[in-house]
Amino acid sequence: MTEWIYSVHVICAAESMSGAVTALDVAFPCDDGAPRDTAHPERYGCALSVDGKEPATHYGASFSVTEEIRQRLEGLGLAQTPGVSYWRCTNPGGVLVASNQPSAPAAGTPWNFDASAAALGLQRVQTEYPGPQE
Repeated sequence: MTEWIYSVHVICAAESMSGAVTALDVAFPCDDGAPRDTAHPERYGCALSVDGKEPATHYGASFSVTEEIRQRLEGLGLAQTPGVSYWRCTNPGGVLVASNQPSAPAAGTPWNFDASAAALGLQRVQTEYPGPQE
């Protein structure tokens, strides 16, 4: 039985997304083995910005991983990649285990993706939709 023992929250500066997506391909390949398309970062994460408006300055994702996948992600140096912020938490439970952020709270603190975005001063980009047509 596969044990998804960690939740990983990753937020990347927009200009760092290509490298982060490539690293994800190595650590956690798609079922069909095809590489992910690095030209469309919005496909791999939530768009983020300081004011919650476009354009996105960062993209974030949260996913569960096994110990083997964690080792591959961290072995690739994802947490040391410029422009990449990384938090690893227990799953279930969402308790912080490790982060590459110097301002991260101590291990053992409850943590989730929204806390990660807030720690960087970011919020989700809210797309404006037109109102009802008259």
